[in-house]
Amino acid sequence: MPQTSQRKRVIEMLNRQVQRRKSLLAMMMLLDSDSSSSSDDHFDDSSSSRSARDAVIFMAAVNSLQEKKLEFARKSRYTFRLGYRKLDEDDVFIRDLNTGNDNERPWLTADEFKQKYRMSREALLVIAERIKDYDVFKSKRGPTQMNPTHQLMVLLDYLGTAGSGANNPKQRAYFHVGNGSVNNSRKRLVMQ
Repeated sequence: MPQTSQRKRVIEMLNRQVQRRKSLLAMMMLLDSDSSSSSDDHFDDSSSSRSARDAVIFMAAVNSLQEKKLEFARKSRYTFRLGYRKLDEDDVFIRDLNTGNDNERPWLTADEFKQKYRMSREALLVIAERIKDYDVFKSKRGPTQMNPTHQLMVLLDYLGTAGSGANNPKQRAYFHVGNGSVNNSRKRLVMQ
């Protein structure tokens, strides 16, 4: 027997839950209408009838949410897949540039930062401030470029790493950027 996908199993489970809740909701509404019609044609405000109405409203709300989940699962092809290229590349750069504050220590100490990027944070930020307005960092068409500071960090990491550690796969994995971004960052800065 062929194996069913996780998406299909979830859709079937949600469908069963929605159908069960619909039938339960219909029975609850039927019981509620029977109890209200047998109460001598006046509004029964007892706590039991209010709690029954509240339960019906709650069940309807839950069923509505389940129906929305079911509809989303049916419409989306990749229900359980992470977004394509949705990693936030800035997190790595911000983490490395973080000098820390009273409550937290920096990810890289001053010495570790110098070892990785071959200059202090302050020097890197001064250079980045000087080069940020160069035309090479302005996109004329296509997707926007990485921040010039981040491109400088990619180049400095490349220049400061000896041997096979200075390769595209390593930099792509560490900085969470694409192969083209790594190459273009290095080319833009070396050309200047």
